[in-house]
Parts: sequence; C-alpha cells; structure tokens
Amino acid sequence: MMVHPTVTESKEFLYETWPVDKSSTWIELYGLRNRKKAWRDVGQARGGLQIKELAAHSERQMLSADNAHNPKERKVAPIHSLFIILWLVFHSTLARLTLLTIMGILCTRVGEIMQDNEVSPSIQVEEGLRAAKRPIRAVDKDKGDQYQAIPGKTTNSKQSVPCVAQEKAHKAKRKAQDTPQGEARRKTKLQKAQTKRNRKAQKELRAKRQEKKQKKLEGVRKAKIELQRKSRKKRRAQTKAQAKAQSKAKK
Repeated sequence: MMVHPTVTESKEFLYETWPVDKSSTWIELYGLRNRKKAWRDVGQARGGLQIKELAAHSERQMLSADNAHNPKERKVAPIHSLFIILWLVFHSTLARLTLLTIMGILCTRVGEIMQDNEVSPSIQVEEGLRAAKRPIRAVDKDKGDQYQAIPGKTTNSKQSVPCVAQEKAHKAKRKAQDTPQGEARRKTKLQKAQTKRNRKAQKELRAKRQEKKQKKLEGVRKAKIELQRKSRKKRRAQTKAQAKAQSKAKK
C-alpha cells in the first residue's frame, strides 16, 4: 500500500492532515478534504504510477532542500564572495594607479613645455645682445651693406662708418639719461606730457559745459517763444469774444 512520503502513517490519517501539494495531484486523485476519507483506501484503485511519481518528486525536493542546507556549500559561498570582492578591489586600485601615473606624466610634460617657453625669449635676447656687441669689420666696396653712409654725404662717398657707431650712440644716450641732468630732462618731458594731457582734458570739459549751457539756453528760448505764442492766441480769442458780445448788444 502506498504511503505519502511527507506524512507519518497512522490509523487516524484523514484529510485534515492532508500534505501540502502545490500541483493539486492528490486532490485530483482523492477529492477534497471535506469527504473525510483516508487516502490509503483509494490509493490502490487509482493512479498508482502517479502516486509513485509524486513520491519520487517529493523525495527529490527533500534531497535538494538537504543539499541547500549543506555546511560545505555554506563555506564555499562566502569564499567565492570574498574572492569576487578582492578581485574588484584589485581592479579599482590598479585603475587609480594608472590614472595617477598618466596625470603625473602629463603634468611633467606641461611643466617642461612652459619652462621651454620661458627660456626661449631670454635666449633670443642674449643672442641679440651678442650680435649687437659683435664688431663689424671693414670690407670691400662690393659689400657696402655692412656700412652706413654719413648723414649729408652721398652713398658713393668713400667715407663710411660701420653700424656699430649707432649702437655706441644709443649707449651714450642711455648713459646720459642715467645722469642727474638726463633724469631731470626725462622728468621735465613727462611733466610736459602730463600738462598737455591735463589741458586737453580741461578743454574737452569746457566744451562739454559750453554745449550743455547752449542747450539749456536754447530750451529756455523755445519755452519763451511758445509762451508768447500761447499768450497771443489767448488775446486774439478774447478780442473776438468781446467783439461778438458788442455786436449782440447792439442788436
């Protein structure tokens, strides 16, 4: 006789203790609970094979439940999770280190470029000063581009001086400016320029004031003209009214 695998066998086994059956197989075979019949009494006459299959299915479910509660699997799951966490931490750390390395290389390169840009103008200035200080030697008439004619003389004149003379003149001028007299002349020049600017500003201010005053006078003149026009119009109206009243009185 077949016995349900999840129910303990007893003489008073009725439908009140019917096992949990989600597929409704037992209800289809033996009816609803309110019939009050033992399932063993009808189990031999109906669907013995289906009962065996259901029993095997129940056993498989029980085995799967036991395997789910296996302590070995409980140990394996945390280890696997820990391995995943460590792998993610390693990858994130490696990505950060790579990003920091790239940023350091870029900053170094930018600093080198900026340093080159700062040094280049100073090198050019030094080269220009060296070229200016370099003496120019006298050469044949065919290479007259290294000479400059003396003012007041023709270009065909044999008397010529090298361009270094101009450089010497500029140096002498700068030295003269460094002296107290040169400093005084420079201050006087600056004062004259400032005085000129002040005069120009005062002139512009006077012109603006004059223009504003002219506009104001023009407005006053126009207002007077308008007032006179209105007064004349009013007098004419009064004269007409008086003449009309007199004509009516005569009639």
